[in-house]
Amino acid sequence: MDGPPGVTDLQAELDGVSIENLRSYRAQSPLFTFGPLPDNNILESFGISNSVGQTTASVSDGYYLLLAPLSIGQHDLHFSGRLELGSP
Repeated sequence: MDGPPGVTDLQAELDGVSIENLRSYRAQSPLFTFGPLPDNNILESFGISNSVGQTTASVSDGYYLLLAPLSIGQHDLHFSGRLELGSP
């Protein structure tokens, strides 16, 4: 499955072992209603005021890893990518 435009440099590594073919882990949701939003919601932290009680149509689109149960103990998971949105 191709990724959205501008998504590049996807990388994931678990305990020093690279996880390959990350584009196959892309998942998209159908359209859903987001909200109504409570006071002190995440949008307010981005300076979007008057969002309390509002609803909006939304989707989720991203890369998600579901790992098999890991052995007991500490593990290192590194996941990164780049999103280039173009010039402002």
